[in-house]
Amino acid sequence: MIRDLSNLSRRGDKQQRLRAERLRNEFQDSVQRYTSLQKQMAEKIRRSYGYKSVYSAFNDDDGSSSTNEKTGLLEEDLKETFEQQQVLKNIEFEQALIEEREQRIQQIEEDILDVNDIFRSLGAMVHEQGEVINTIEANVDKTYGNVEEIGRASCRERV
Repeated sequence: MIRDLSNLSRRGDKQQRLRAERLRNEFQDSVQRYTSLQKQMAEKIRRSYGYKSVYSAFNDDDGSSSTNEKTGLLEEDLKETFEQQQVLKNIEFEQALIEEREQRIQQIEEDILDVNDIFRSLGAMVHEQGEVINTIEANVDKTYGNVEEIGRASCRERV
Protein backbone atom coordinates (compact mmCIF):
# COMPACT_ATOMS: atom_id res chain seq x y z
CA MET A 1 0.00 0.00 0.00
CA ILE A 2 2.78 2.42 0.93
CA ARG A 3 4.65 1.41 -2.21
CA ASP A 4 1.58 2.27 -4.28
CA LEU A 5 1.37 5.65 -2.57
CA SER A 6 5.04 6.25 -3.28
CA ASN A 7 4.57 5.40 -6.95
CA LEU A 8 1.47 7.56 -7.11
CA SER A 9 3.25 10.52 -5.56
CA ARG A 10 6.13 10.21 -8.02
CA ARG A 11 3.97 10.07 -11.13
CA GLY A 12 0.95 12.07 -10.13
CA ASP A 13 0.13 15.70 -10.36
CA LYS A 14 0.18 17.98 -7.35
CA GLN A 15 -3.33 17.00 -6.24
CA GLN A 16 -2.47 13.29 -6.34
CA ARG A 17 0.73 13.91 -4.40
CA LEU A 18 -1.23 15.80 -1.75
CA ARG A 19 -3.72 12.92 -1.50
CA ALA A 20 -0.88 10.42 -1.20
CA GLU A 21 0.77 12.54 1.50
CA ARG A 22 -2.53 12.79 3.39
CA LEU A 23 -3.08 9.02 3.14
CA ARG A 24 0.46 8.35 4.35
CA ASN A 25 -0.09 10.66 7.33
CA GLU A 26 -3.42 9.01 8.13
CA PHE A 27 -1.72 5.61 7.95
CA GLN A 28 0.98 6.76 10.38
CA ASP A 29 -1.69 8.06 12.76
CA SER A 30 -3.57 4.76 12.53
CA VAL A 31 -0.42 2.78 13.34
CA GLN A 32 0.25 5.03 16.33
CA ARG A 33 -3.34 4.69 17.60
CA TYR A 34 -3.15 0.92 17.12
CA THR A 35 0.08 0.76 19.11
CA SER A 36 -1.28 2.88 21.95
CA LEU A 37 -4.42 0.73 22.11
CA GLN A 38 -2.27 -2.40 22.27
CA LYS A 39 -0.27 -0.92 25.13
CA GLN A 40 -3.44 0.06 26.98
CA MET A 41 -4.86 -3.43 26.48
CA ALA A 42 -1.68 -5.07 27.74
CA GLU A 43 -1.70 -2.81 30.79
CA LYS A 44 -5.34 -3.69 31.55
CA ILE A 45 -4.55 -7.38 31.22
CA ARG A 46 -1.62 -6.99 33.60
CA ARG A 47 -3.87 -5.23 36.12
CA SER A 48 -6.59 -7.86 35.79
CA TYR A 49 -4.04 -10.61 36.53
CA GLY A 50 -2.81 -8.81 39.62
CA TYR A 51 -0.59 -10.75 41.98
CA LYS A 52 -2.40 -12.61 44.73
CA SER A 53 -0.63 -13.02 48.01
CA VAL A 54 0.77 -16.47 48.58
CA TYR A 55 -0.04 -16.25 52.25
CA SER A 56 -3.65 -15.13 51.83
CA ALA A 57 -4.88 -18.57 52.85
CA PHE A 58 -3.28 -18.18 56.28
CA ASN A 59 -4.43 -14.59 56.74
CA ASP A 60 -8.06 -15.48 55.95
CA ASP A 61 -8.01 -18.36 58.40
CA ASP A 62 -10.82 -18.42 60.94
CA GLY A 63 -9.14 -21.11 63.02
CA SER A 64 -11.40 -23.95 61.87
CA SER A 65 -9.35 -25.33 58.98
CA SER A 66 -6.68 -27.91 59.38
CA THR A 67 -3.04 -27.71 58.39
CA ASN A 68 -3.68 -29.93 55.35
CA GLU A 69 -6.35 -27.57 54.12
CA LYS A 70 -4.00 -24.62 54.63
CA THR A 71 -1.26 -26.43 52.76
CA GLY A 72 -3.67 -27.27 49.92
CA LEU A 73 -4.79 -23.65 49.69
CA LEU A 74 -1.18 -22.51 49.76
CA GLU A 75 -0.32 -24.90 46.92
CA GLU A 76 -3.32 -23.68 44.92
CA ASP A 77 -2.25 -20.07 45.46
CA LEU A 78 1.30 -20.88 44.44
CA LYS A 79 0.07 -22.65 41.32
CA GLU A 80 -2.26 -19.77 40.46
CA THR A 81 0.50 -17.23 41.04
CA PHE A 82 2.87 -19.21 38.85
CA GLU A 83 0.24 -19.40 36.09
CA GLN A 84 -0.37 -15.66 36.37
CA GLN A 85 3.35 -15.00 36.11
CA GLN A 86 3.52 -17.18 33.01
CA VAL A 87 0.62 -15.29 31.45
CA LEU A 88 2.32 -11.99 32.26
CA LYS A 89 5.58 -13.19 30.76
CA ASN A 90 3.74 -14.23 27.59
CA ILE A 91 1.98 -10.88 27.40
CA GLU A 92 5.25 -9.01 27.88
CA PHE A 93 6.93 -11.16 25.23
CA GLU A 94 4.11 -10.54 22.76
CA GLN A 95 4.19 -6.81 23.57
CA ALA A 96 7.93 -6.76 22.89
CA LEU A 97 7.32 -8.49 19.55
CA ILE A 98 4.62 -5.98 18.67
CA GLU A 99 6.87 -3.05 19.56
CA GLU A 100 9.74 -4.50 17.52
CA ARG A 101 7.41 -5.03 14.58
CA GLU A 102 6.16 -1.47 14.91
CA GLN A 103 9.73 -0.15 14.92
CA ARG A 104 10.49 -2.12 11.78
CA ILE A 105 7.37 -0.76 10.09
CA GLN A 106 8.37 2.78 11.03
CA GLN A 107 11.89 2.19 9.72
CA ILE A 108 10.49 0.90 6.43
CA GLU A 109 8.22 3.92 6.23
CA GLU A 110 11.16 6.26 6.87
CA ASP A 111 13.17 4.45 4.19
CA ILE A 112 10.30 4.85 1.74
CA LEU A 113 10.14 8.55 2.49
CA ASP A 114 13.90 8.82 1.96
CA VAL A 115 13.61 7.03 -1.39
CA ASN A 116 10.75 9.36 -2.31
CA ASP A 117 12.94 12.39 -1.49
CA ILE A 118 15.78 10.94 -3.56
CA PHE A 119 13.48 10.52 -6.55
CA ARG A 120 12.18 14.06 -6.12
CA SER A 121 15.73 15.39 -6.06
CA LEU A 122 16.63 13.27 -9.06
CA GLY A 123 13.61 14.60 -10.95
CA ALA A 124 14.60 18.19 -10.13
CA MET A 125 18.17 17.54 -11.32
CA VAL A 126 16.94 15.98 -14.57
CA HIS A 127 14.69 18.98 -15.13
CA GLU A 128 17.57 21.41 -14.50
CA GLN A 129 19.90 19.48 -16.79
CA GLY A 130 17.20 19.44 -19.45
CA GLU A 131 17.12 23.24 -19.32
CA VAL A 132 20.93 23.37 -19.61
CA ILE A 133 20.83 21.01 -22.60
CA ASN A 134 18.17 23.17 -24.25
CA THR A 135 20.37 26.25 -23.71
CA ILE A 136 23.38 24.45 -25.22
CA GLU A 137 21.28 23.32 -28.18
CA ALA A 138 20.04 26.88 -28.75
CA ASN A 139 23.65 28.18 -28.64
CA VAL A 140 24.80 25.50 -31.12
CA ASP A 141 21.97 26.44 -33.51
CA LYS A 142 22.81 30.12 -33.16
CA THR A 143 26.50 29.44 -33.78
CA TYR A 144 25.66 27.35 -36.85
CA GLY A 145 23.55 30.20 -38.19
CA ASN A 146 26.38 32.67 -37.57
CA VAL A 147 28.92 30.42 -39.32
CA GLU A 148 26.64 30.09 -42.37
CA GLU A 149 26.18 33.86 -42.46
CA ILE A 150 29.96 34.40 -42.26
CA GLY A 151 30.43 31.86 -45.06
CA ARG A 152 27.93 33.70 -47.30
CA ALA A 153 29.52 37.05 -46.47
CA SER A 154 32.98 35.76 -47.37
CA CYS A 155 31.64 34.39 -50.67
CA ARG A 156 30.21 37.83 -51.49
CA GLU A 157 33.51 39.53 -50.76
CA ARG A 158 35.34 37.23 -53.14
CA VAL A 159 33.01 38.07 -55.88
